[in-house]
Amino acid sequence: MHTPILARPKGCHWTVVMLQALVFYCMMVPVSRAFASATVGDVITKTVQSYNTLPIVMNYASIIAGLVVIVLGLQKLYKHVERPDQVPMSHGLWHLAGGTFLISLPAAWAMMVASFNVATASGSTLNASNIAFKVTATTPLSLDVMMIRLIQNIRGPMSFLLWTLSAVLGLFFMITAFLRMARGAAQDGPRGSVGSGTLVRVLIGSILLSLAATADIFTTTMFSGSIKKFDGMVIAGIPAATLDQANQAMSAILVFIQILGFIAFLRGFLMLRALADGNTSVSSAAAFTHILGGAAAINISPVLLALQNTFCDKAASCAVFNFT
Repeated sequence: MHTPILARPKGCHWTVVMLQALVFYCMMVPVSRAFASATVGDVITKTVQSYNTLPIVMNYASIIAGLVVIVLGLQKLYKHVERPDQVPMSHGLWHLAGGTFLISLPAAWAMMVASFNVATASGSTLNASNIAFKVTATTPLSLDVMMIRLIQNIRGPMSFLLWTLSAVLGLFFMITAFLRMARGAAQDGPRGSVGSGTLVRVLIGSILLSLAATADIFTTTMFSGSIKKFDGMVIAGIPAATLDQANQAMSAILVFIQILGFIAFLRGFLMLRALADGNTSVSSAAAFTHILGGAAAINISPVLLALQNTFCDKAASCAVFNFT
């Protein structure tokens, strides 16, 4: 039998399609307003600020979708009364459960975040260095000055972007997980109502809604909660002004590594979500490598201190980096 390419969505699948289209539209509309800025940091900041209302839009979309799913659930219960051999009662009950979660989305994700105890940050998201950037408009241009200016310009906006993106993705995963509960109607498989893909979406959504606090949990596990910051290098025979410039360049490098660490950390959880959905192109080893490697990069200063203590055996003559 010939299957049409554009088949009509069944059940509440069309609700998922509408929600995805709405999120895509809300993300694309404000982009054009951001690129009238002068710097990369301004572009990032204004782009993210344009999305401030996106979580609110997603919340309203979740409420509307929840009402639709509940109506569909009531219809399925009515059909079950008429034709119990064709429409199981569980289909209607799963629709009612998924719709209830969708309507109460803020309470649902707050409950999940509290359950996983990832609501409080301890400090691993702080800057990796104590060295202040001192470049100004009159500073002679060089490669290290260009790098320092880039990091100085994007450090705050990139953090803003990552936290916003993480929160939006977390909300999106929780909404789609609740929709799957209704659409799956107790079916087997990772995409079923209680399949691994659905449950992991709820878990990953809760984690992404508090990404910074999640990073702190890994910090406490890997480094006993020790927060160290780069405090300059000790190199004999180097003029003070040159050493100060080198310290600023090193600080910029550490901050850049920290930004990459947060990106890898976020990507690791996205890979776990894809793996739970049955994506065979992703491995658990790659996902956990991104998470653990990202956590190490976020805490690059204590990692460097541990390496220095290992290879130098804490000898003062060998130590180059100072950390406090």
